[in-house]
Order: sequence, then C-alpha cells, then structure tokens
Amino acid sequence: MLTLLLALMTACGPETPPPAPRPLDVVLVVVDTLRADALGVNGSAFPATPHLDRLAREEAASFSRAYTCASWTLPSVACLLTGLPVWRHGVVQDPADADIFGALPAEVPTVATILRARGYRAAAFVNNAFLAPQFGLHRGFEPYDYRGADILTHRSAQENVDSGLAWLRAEPSPSLLVLHLMEPHYDYYAPEAQRGQLSASLPHTLPDGPFDEARWAAWTTGKETLSPEDQAYVRARYAEEVLATDAALGALIEGLKADAARWERTLLVITADHGEELWDHGRFEHGHTTRSVVTRVPLLIKAPGVPPGDNRSVVSTAELLPLLTDGSGELAALARGGVTVPGRAAISEDILYGPPQLSIITDDLRFTLAPRDGQARLWAVSPDGVEGALLSDDPAQRGRAEPLYQALGAARGGLSPTSPTQPVTVEDVETFEMLRSLGYVPEPAPAPAPAPAPPPAPKRP
Repeated sequence: MLTLLLALMTACGPETPPPAPRPLDVVLVVVDTLRADALGVNGSAFPATPHLDRLAREEAASFSRAYTCASWTLPSVACLLTGLPVWRHGVVQDPADADIFGALPAEVPTVATILRARGYRAAAFVNNAFLAPQFGLHRGFEPYDYRGADILTHRSAQENVDSGLAWLRAEPSPSLLVLHLMEPHYDYYAPEAQRGQLSASLPHTLPDGPFDEARWAAWTTGKETLSPEDQAYVRARYAEEVLATDAALGALIEGLKADAARWERTLLVITADHGEELWDHGRFEHGHTTRSVVTRVPLLIKAPGVPPGDNRSVVSTAELLPLLTDGSGELAALARGGVTVPGRAAISEDILYGPPQLSIITDDLRFTLAPRDGQARLWAVSPDGVEGALLSDDPAQRGRAEPLYQALGAARGGLSPTSPTQPVTVEDVETFEMLRSLGYVPEPAPAPAPAPAPPPAPKRP
C-alpha cells in the first residue's frame, strides 16, 4: 500500500519535465555529377567508394531509386534547398534564350533560412559556377563560401571538407553545413593520390593529362567518336574522381565521429545534383536528357532512428526539405521504416541542350515528353531504376503511357515548359567564363564579316 501511495503522490505532484532533446546538426553533402551506380552498393564495376559503401551497409539508409528533379546543377540544387519542384521554383534556363537563367526569389524559404530562424547557424562551401550568389541560393548562409570552378580548376573535395569541419567545430550550437564537391565533373583528372589507380593499365589513345574544353565539346556534340577502349579509359578516369571524392567523404565521416556525442545527434545526407552519361545511350555528359543515367543519384541518410540498408522506394531529392528542417515528411518516414514502398513516382524536367523535356518515372516505367513537338516515349524500367526496352514502339504497350501523361500534367498543372522566375543574365565576366568553360552557355556568335567596300565611282571622261 505504501508503495502504491508513493507512486500516486509522485504521479500527482509537480513533475520535472525531461530536458528537451537538443536539435540535430544537419550536414548536407551534394556531389557534382555523381551517378548512382558509381557506388559499389549500387553495382559499380570499380572499387571507388569504400567509405560510402561502409556507411550504407552499417549506418545509413541508402535509396537506390532516388532521382533528381533536373539533369543539371542550378535547378537541381534549387530543389534540394527549397523542397520545391522545378515548375514551382523556376530557377531554370530560359527555353527561348540560353543566356538567361532564373534566380530564386527572396521570399522563397530555403533550408538555411528556415533553420536560421530556429536558432541554427548555417554555412555552405560550394564550387560550381551555377551556385554563384547571383542565382539566389546563398540566402541564409553565413558564410556562403563560393569559389567558382571551370573545367580545369576547382577547389578540391578535401579542401571543402577541411573547411566545413573547421567551421563546424568552432561552436557547439546546432548547425547546418552544406558542402558541394566538384571532383566527378569533367575533366576527369583526379588528384595525384588517386590518379591512375583505376586507369593506368587500360589501353587507350587519349592523353594522360586533363581532358580540355575542345575534347569536351567534341564528345558532347558527337563530333568525335571514341573506340570502346577509349570509352572504357574515360570511365575509369571518371571513377578515379569518384575515388577522390570518397576519400574526402571518409575524412568527413571520421571528423564527425571524432566527437561521438555530436555524431549521434547528426543528420548526415549525401547525394548528388545529377549523374553523368558515359556513352550509355550513345551520348556523353549531362543536361541533354532526363533519363536515369543523369537523374538517378545516390542518396544516403544517416540519422538517429534510421536503420541501415537499401531502400528501393522511388523518391525525389526534392523531398528532402522536411527531413532536413525537422525530421518529418514521407522521405523521413521511409528512411525510418526501412521498407520499400511501391507505387511512388518522381518527376524530372529541364535540360540544357536541346528542346525542353518533361519526365516521370515509376517502379517499372519511364515516360518522357517533349512539350514543344509532343514527342513522347515510354520505357520499361528495371528493378534497379534503369531504362530498358522502348515500349512506345509497340502499339500494344502505348496505352500504358496514358496514366503517366495524365499524372505528369496534373502534378505540374499543365505540360508547358517552365520559364525562369526572376530572370537574370550572367553579367559577371568571371562567372560567365566559368559557365562557358563548363559548356553551360553558348560561345558568342562570331561577328559578321564586314561588307566589301563598294567599288570606286567611275571617273567622268
């Protein structure tokens, strides 16, 4: 009876509430041009990601069916930071003018502005010229450490990681750290420690040094056709860049784990802005299609309560915002549940080279539409999320496209190409030259040749 009475007194009396859980540190890593299948856990032929593979096996949920909302950096990162799809944020290239791009309006919340309002400090260390402050993605970050990159020059992944860790350790307050790592992007010339590890023994006719702008242009436009041996060599060079990135991410993970208590309360997300086509469908680079080779990316989520393992639910990186800001949303539930949920879809759109393209992918189908000419295609998709047979050539299969066509239009509120919100031209010479070097803005048209001078008037006799 005494025990029961004491229990009742304790229950009814004033109770000291437990201390509120400390907010998680949030670390978001965006690797430029990293294909999903560049990771060993996603089937890479190269041993290029030992640290990411270990994280996926032991501590993080790995979404092998994650897709970006665009096939190039600017609109894709805008989706990541705002949680908005392309047709809502409008940070795109103008479909009618390749020199004009959208900028994020000041009133649109981002992961940085949301968390700053909740008492977080926020920093970003970024490289790609499409992440220059003039495109509006810098708001809320202090510092926003931007260093533009061209094909041959960029800040290394290890430098970014070192800077990010130093900033993170400076204060114990809840923090948001965003890192953008450039390595896998062309020119496929890895740092010295990784250079040649995967390519040195391969036969080829290509230079051993950096691949230059002229070669990029020839490969991207298809003016230069590579032999199977040379293509294999280029793929190995790309994998060496991935190896260098993985080494830097290994250092990041080790640095975060140095403070065991902080690691336990860290949400770490590692993904990419887009992938890269290495002649998978006869093309090279990115920005020219919305198919899986350039829109399927790694997505690793390490957080308290998230079990490790592969999750094959179809997800979009545009779904990350609720997870990053307060641990909520469908993606967070999928990560914690650890179970593949069928019936989901992801939408990608906006390309740099060629007419606009819209796309939707499900568990087993990919539908693409070119809204200007109405050209539509339907592919079968493997369990790994890769397109296989072209079904739209088979009259018996074409009816399977209609629900996807309807779903795409319903989600977007129509099927017109997205126009840039708050359009800007790239007036800063340095940024323009970096974008031109990366192939993202056209070469200026040559000045017309001067008209020949008229012949002198004949003299009067």
